[in-house]
Amino acid sequence: MSVLEKAFAKLQGNYSSLVSGMPERAVQAIIGTPGTGLNIRTISNSTCFDTISKKKNDNVMIAISWSTSFHGITAVHAYTLIDNYTV
Repeated sequence: MSVLEKAFAKLQGNYSSLVSGMPERAVQAIIGTPGTGLNIRTISNSTCFDTISKKKNDNVMIAISWSTSFHGITAVHAYTLIDNYTV
C-alpha cells in the first residue's frame, strides 16, 4: 500500500492532505476500482467477514485503516488486506 499512498499523496499535493483520509478513495483514484468504506463499529462481526469475503471473491482490493491502535493495527495508517479466514 505504501506505493499507492505515495502516488495518492502526489495527486493530492502532499502527505498532509492524507491525514485521516479514506484508503478506499485512494484505491479508486489510482487503480480505478470501486472504493467502498466499511464501518466495523456499526455492523456485526459476521456481516463484516461476509462483506470482506465477497469483495475478495470479486477481486476487489481491500484497504483498511483505523483511527486508534487496535490489535496490531497502527492508528491512522492504511493497510492492504490480503486474505481473510475463519480461525
